[in-house]
Amino acid sequence: MIRLACFFLLVLGFAACAPKKVVLEQYKLPESYHWAESPSNSKQDSGLLVWVKEWRSDSLISKSIRNVLQKNLSLLQTDQELKHAEAEILLIKGARLPQMDLLTGAAIRRFGRYTMDGAGNATTDMIPGKAVPEHLPDYRVAFNAFWNPDLSRELSKQNQAAINRLLGQKALLDFFRTQWTAETIRVYSQLQAAKKAQKLLEQSLTTQDRLLEITRLQLETGRGNAVAEIQLQEQKLDILELQKVISAEEKMFRFKIQQISAELPDNVAVNFNETNASGVLISLPSPQWVVSKRNDLRAAEQFFMASEKEVEAARRAFWPKLTLMSSIGYQAYDTRLLLTTPASVAYTLLADLGVPLLNRSALKARHKSAIASMENAFLKYRQYLNDAMHEVNNAWINFELAAQQLNIARERIQLLKKAERMALTLFEGGKSDYLALLLIREQQIAAGLREVEAEKQYNLSRIDLWLACGAPNFDSF
Repeated sequence: MIRLACFFLLVLGFAACAPKKVVLEQYKLPESYHWAESPSNSKQDSGLLVWVKEWRSDSLISKSIRNVLQKNLSLLQTDQELKHAEAEILLIKGARLPQMDLLTGAAIRRFGRYTMDGAGNATTDMIPGKAVPEHLPDYRVAFNAFWNPDLSRELSKQNQAAINRLLGQKALLDFFRTQWTAETIRVYSQLQAAKKAQKLLEQSLTTQDRLLEITRLQLETGRGNAVAEIQLQEQKLDILELQKVISAEEKMFRFKIQQISAELPDNVAVNFNETNASGVLISLPSPQWVVSKRNDLRAAEQFFMASEKEVEAARRAFWPKLTLMSSIGYQAYDTRLLLTTPASVAYTLLADLGVPLLNRSALKARHKSAIASMENAFLKYRQYLNDAMHEVNNAWINFELAAQQLNIARERIQLLKKAERMALTLFEGGKSDYLALLLIREQQIAAGLREVEAEKQYNLSRIDLWLACGAPNFDSF
């Protein structure tokens, strides 16, 4: 009994030589952004959810997003990686449970006469009156069982690491889903802007034809100028050229939506919605709220937690391991005697308690590698946090700028429309020459396209800000 106790003390002494647990410095988030006051928790996503509701109300956007989330090839590949993570958990779960195999076998042996076995068999009866055969058959049917109780909890830590990797993979899949959701809305907004520009140019062509008709009537009555007609025709060609360019861009945006949803080229419908740049009051969420919503940060956090568990599992590999093995079945030299009970019953029961003593280089290498992976995962998480904070800052600045530019562009349009009506009245009454009208027309067309571009940039900035804040409620599409 004393010897057994000494043996266990010796084993525990070697287990105490395992490396110490590694603790990394904690990273503290700022309470708020230095240039913006964070709102209360109950209102942090109010404005963002209004945008989501607006996008979801567009049936064509919702249909495109659902199509992309179901058919996008990158998302399907990530989903397969998720299944690999699920299979890893199943593998470790099986390793923690007892294993049992059914074995059947047959063998034949001959021992040398001048060996311990051969000499013993020569003078021994297998059964009364029958000597052991020189060519000895051996038939066996048995159940073999094996179990590692995991006293060191190494497998338990590996299982926890696999669960964290699975959760990280799920968060990563959600992150990619938000990225493709935002990309779909972004491309759709660009397509919508192209359609609005086309509509604006079509209205400009109608107005241009009307001006040409007025100019021709003035020429017939001797009050017009042939140069005015030529310049109006040249201005019409400029509008037609712009139409061709925007039409090509529109086709590219249509094909882009089909490309990200892995579909063959076809027609993509577009709804026209007027964007209100001042209708929704947006307040910047706090950094803690952003971290809780961004799936890329959640994935990085889960991968870091998995690396922590791997380090702990590598430490536990230095601890003692208990192995239990057993076997029970029938064994005989003759098949006619194989199922004779209890004479042919054979069993084995074995328990091993082992601990690594010498040349633990492989275990040390595994532990150092796990620590390096954990520190790398921690640094990646820190980098993702830093990038996320800057993304929100930049997205907010761009959003504010785009909203201001859109409002200015719309004020400019209203002024130019008023100037055009006045110039057209003067031109029709012969109180003004065509040069003033040409200048107003050029300014109005340019201002209209600038408004379309400003609205597009405003919509894109909303998407970028929503995405930077973690794309809340993206799964409602």
